[in-house]
Amino acid sequence: MDVTLFNACEEVWSLTNQTFYDWKVDPSDYNRAVVASEKPHYVNLHETSLAGPAMPWQFNAYRKVVDWNGKLIAKEMVCSQPKQPSTRPSKQKCCLRKRVLSTVVSKPSASNCASWEVVKQL
Repeated sequence: MDVTLFNACEEVWSLTNQTFYDWKVDPSDYNRAVVASEKPHYVNLHETSLAGPAMPWQFNAYRKVVDWNGKLIAKEMVCSQPKQPSTRPSKQKCCLRKRVLSTVVSKPSASNCASWEVVKQL
């Protein structure tokens, strides 16, 4: 029986969604992964029951933005694991999504990449 714990991605995205929508990536950082903070964010969570103690979890957020044909495409990821060091058996798990940002670049990029090449970059 697997006893590892994880944070459900639906809940992670509902709690972090606005932060990702507000996160502006500088054009000089396009085409490379950017970490939200060099220091992880820690949250105490009830793991199995509200009757038990809340345990510390570590969260890290990442974003990569690619400029393709005048549109910005983002790959967003939130990774979580029990705060280290820990004797809890749960490993790091990541929630991932890709989306076209509502922001459109003022002038289309010179990219001639096919759509499959853009997906490969993300």
